[in-house]
Amino acid sequence: MQLLGQGRLVSMVIATVVWTCSYVMLNMLGGLYWGAQCHKGYTKRSYFVGTVHEGFALPAVLAIGLAESSGSGLSFREWAEEPFSTYTETIHIMLIAYLVGDIIANLRASPEFGTSLLVHHALSISIAVLSLAGIQAGAGYAAMAIVLPELGSLWLNIADVWPSPPVFLLRFFFYTSSRIVSAYFAYELVLLMTDLTSQIILTSLTMLLLVHNGRVAHHMGKRIFKDLRDKQQTKVAKSK
Repeated sequence: MQLLGQGRLVSMVIATVVWTCSYVMLNMLGGLYWGAQCHKGYTKRSYFVGTVHEGFALPAVLAIGLAESSGSGLSFREWAEEPFSTYTETIHIMLIAYLVGDIIANLRASPEFGTSLLVHHALSISIAVLSLAGIQAGAGYAAMAIVLPELGSLWLNIADVWPSPPVFLLRFFFYTSSRIVSAYFAYELVLLMTDLTSQIILTSLTMLLLVHNGRVAHHMGKRIFKDLRDKQQTKVAKSK
């Protein structure tokens, strides 16, 4: 399926605008309740919209797509290797729209919305656009490589709102494991691509994003070891 074929580009642009407006409106609704309040340098409305997007909207679209393919008798691999369907295309568009909406609504409002997060958003948008433009097969792998990391990122919100050592450990596990599994799906996707240039660009962008995610995971790991060290030091001090 070509990006410019049969009006697909126009339909995707319209869908992206509609979804972007939806996410911006969700931010506005959150703003009606929380105003400009921030938590750890990010607007509280951004936590609300992120939770809706990562924890409910994307998984729901993926679940419906998987259920429909299962009802059609397709195995997971057959579904994953198919060209874009309505559901896998929507997942890509939703990701782009969420990230663009986040930039529009929260770039200036969140003190901690810095260069690193902006680079993350730009890389993620670029990967999604390239996938929409260049994938002839493997759209299911691409969709999984979006939904799983977003579910992993949901634990960033959870840990910020309910911080505790067990939650930090769960955050590290889900964040890192979702990236590892999605990297495998991205690998399977690249193998299915027939255009060498697209393979190189997609692989390069994915590696850059994984490096960014790796830095985040490293920071999480340091926090866990710090908590363990502090706990051990406290035990030793009490024993004396």
